[in-house]
Amino acid sequence: MIAAWILHTLMASLLVGGGALVLETLLRGHRRPTRWVWAGAMFLSLAWPLGKSLLERLPTREMAAPVRESAPVVLLDPLVVQVGPESVLRSLDGPILLSWALAAGVLLLLFSVVLIRTHRLRRGWAGEEVAGHPVLFSRDWGPGVVGFLRPAVVLPEWCRGLDDQSLRLVLEHELEHLRAGDLRLILSARILTILVPWNLPLWWQLKRLRMAVEGDCDLRVLGRHPGRARPYLELLLDVGRGVPGARALAAMLSEPKEILERRIRIMTMPFPKNPWIRALILGSVGAVLVAIACWAPGPLGLDDATAPQTFEDNPVAELPPPPQERPPADLAAAPTFTPYTVRPDIMNRSELVQALEREYPPLLRDAGIGGTVLVWFFIDETGRVANTLLNQTSGHQALDEAALKVAEAIQFTPALNQDQRVPVWISLPITFTTR
Repeated sequence: MIAAWILHTLMASLLVGGGALVLETLLRGHRRPTRWVWAGAMFLSLAWPLGKSLLERLPTREMAAPVRESAPVVLLDPLVVQVGPESVLRSLDGPILLSWALAAGVLLLLFSVVLIRTHRLRRGWAGEEVAGHPVLFSRDWGPGVVGFLRPAVVLPEWCRGLDDQSLRLVLEHELEHLRAGDLRLILSARILTILVPWNLPLWWQLKRLRMAVEGDCDLRVLGRHPGRARPYLELLLDVGRGVPGARALAAMLSEPKEILERRIRIMTMPFPKNPWIRALILGSVGAVLVAIACWAPGPLGLDDATAPQTFEDNPVAELPPPPQERPPADLAAAPTFTPYTVRPDIMNRSELVQALEREYPPLLRDAGIGGTVLVWFFIDETGRVANTLLNQTSGHQALDEAALKVAEAIQFTPALNQDQRVPVWISLPITFTTR
């Protein structure tokens, strides 16, 4: 079950990430912030599969059509298929959980080491005031913002040699990070990746989030200083040549070369032609990808619904004496009671066992998930199945569809009223289980 859920989460993360990438392209062309697109994508990539799996564990019972005048219909003995409990995916649950816990534990340990190291570095930095703002000065670390609970701007000693305008641009960039709470956002997103280290699409989304945070900050700085675009770009290149030697938790002006190139492209990107057509196309593609990720069927569901239902478990199973009434003309349209003395019976049970095993959805079977589907059959005077309806769902659409496919292969003996063959509606529980 764990393996099936992981596969489903990876698929959802890929689709959500694709939708976020399309939406980011749309927003960047219009100089709009995109960090919340990626923050939302990371949250949705985990929250939706987890929430969906929890919702699917809640029992759902739906009646496809009411029985006319609440008249009882014939209920046959349950038709059950049982497969081995040790499926391929379920057998991997133990090793996967152990590997998951070890990987998350190692990453949490490394994260804690970086936290402690950052705290120790911060205690050695001297506090001063630059342009009316309190900052910390380090020997060679920064420029950046450090601290989750008490964030502060830290500048390296070489910033003292900058001219006043360049120093103000450096300080303005870091203050924008401080005002927007970018460091808290990045650290919170990084914790998500630590909790699910196997989710590679989520790590990619974290990288895109970091670039989006820096790109948004650059656009805000240029918005405050529209005439300083060229000096700001040159400053980014100069600062980018010196990546800090000490690792710490920070939102930094200096970034690796590939991120700096991306940030420069964001600031110099031309405004698109035909913006409304472009917005309509890209917005539609992004929305479709996210919708597919959200509404794709998940692998998890009811585990407690796998036991076969018996006559005692289902009140419909009670079989009172047949009242004397004539069937209506549209008998085949909906479940309706007709008089009978001998109920129909299944003729090909051995063949149906193979059909049940064949139609059992592989993903649910391997995850050890089963359920019982209650199906209505209308059997005419010759014993032929003339109509089938869903009586009661199993809670899984895939199982319901599989049961209806199996129903097409069932052969019945005709029902009798005294010595006369009669059409009749019956209800048959079809159970898929790995127990």
